[in-house]
Amino acid sequence: MRNLTPLASFLLLACGGGGPTAPACDLTVDTMAGNTFVMSEAQPNGPDQLNPLARLKFVDEGGKVKAKYTAMSLGDIYTYECEKQQQEGKDPELKCVEPARLKDWCEALFAHDIKCTKKKLQKLGTDASDADLDKAIEEAKAAMKAAEQAGEAAFAQWKAIRGSLGNKLQGQLFAKVDSRCRLKVDDMYWTLKKDGEKVQDTNPVGTNPFVKTDTPYMFEHCSNQSDMFDGDKEGFPTLPIQEAPMNELGKPIHYYMIGEAGSKPEDGCTYSYDTYAGWVPLAKDQAAAPNADGRIEWHATHTFDEKTARKVQDVTMGIFHMARYKTCGGKKDLIDVACRATRL
Repeated sequence: MRNLTPLASFLLLACGGGGPTAPACDLTVDTMAGNTFVMSEAQPNGPDQLNPLARLKFVDEGGKVKAKYTAMSLGDIYTYECEKQQQEGKDPELKCVEPARLKDWCEALFAHDIKCTKKKLQKLGTDASDADLDKAIEEAKAAMKAAEQAGEAAFAQWKAIRGSLGNKLQGQLFAKVDSRCRLKVDDMYWTLKKDGEKVQDTNPVGTNPFVKTDTPYMFEHCSNQSDMFDGDKEGFPTLPIQEAPMNELGKPIHYYMIGEAGSKPEDGCTYSYDTYAGWVPLAKDQAAAPNADGRIEWHATHTFDEKTARKVQDVTMGIFHMARYKTCGGKKDLIDVACRATRL
C-alpha cells in the first residue's frame, strides 16, 4: 500500500475515514407496535416508489401484537395475530396469521365434494372448541344448501369460487428488518387443493420491502361498499339511478349515501361523519342532519388532485371513504364505514 501524503491523511481524518455512515436503525421486531409501513416498489426507470395500496400497521392489543393489513385491497382491512420467531443463525422475524375462518374452510371442503368434520378441520390446523367447530359446520351446510336451492348454474358457480386455488382462506405474512432498516414482508395465504389438503400460495404483494411512514393512513375496514353514490352535481340523486356519472380529476365530486342504513333519524340522537381521500384523513366530525324529506343527508364533497388520487394498475382512481357515527345519550357509535372507488 502506498503511503498517504500529509494532505491526504488530513482529508481522510476530516471526513471520518470511510465517508459518512448510515444512521443507526432503531427498528426491531420487538418494537413494531405503533408503527405504520407502506410498500416500496422497484421501478424500471427511477427510484423506488411508495404504494399505499399495500399498507401495514402494527398495534398492541392487550399485550399482544397484531397487524392491520390491506393485502393490496381498496377497502378491506385484515387483522393478523403476530408472534416473534427466532431460528438459529437467522434474523428474528414476526409471523402474523389471520384467525381461521372455520366456515370458509368448511365450504371449501364441500366445494371439493369432501365431507367437513371436526376431525378434518382440526387436521387443517385449528384449536377451536367443539362448539365453534359444530357451529361452523352447520353454517357451511346451510350456505351450501342455499346455493343448491338457487339452481344448478348458481351452485356450480358457488363451488367454482370456493374450490379455486385463489380462494384465500387464511392470510399469513412474515416480516423482518433488512439491512436498509426497511421491513421485508413475505405475503402468503392458505387455500385447499382438490384432495382437501391445504397448500400455501403468494398474495399479490409477494415479497417486497415496506418502509416506515408517519402519514396517518386509515385502517378501518370498508363495511359498506354498495350505498355510496358519487356524481358531479349537488343534490340527492333520483332513485333508482339509471347510469353512473363520469367524474374528472380536478373537478368537485359529490358523495351521497343512498341506502337505507343510517337514513332515519332517531329521537335524541345526532349524526356525524369523518372523510378520507386516498386513505388519508380529510375532515373529522362533520355534522349530518335530516333534509326536507326527513332523511338524514350524508353528503360530502371532494376534488381529487394528483396528491389525493391513486394509481391502481395504471388507472387513476379516486378512492373515498366515509365513516358514519350516531351519538345517543352521549355515547358515540360507528354506523359503518362506506367507500367508493371511481375511475377519473
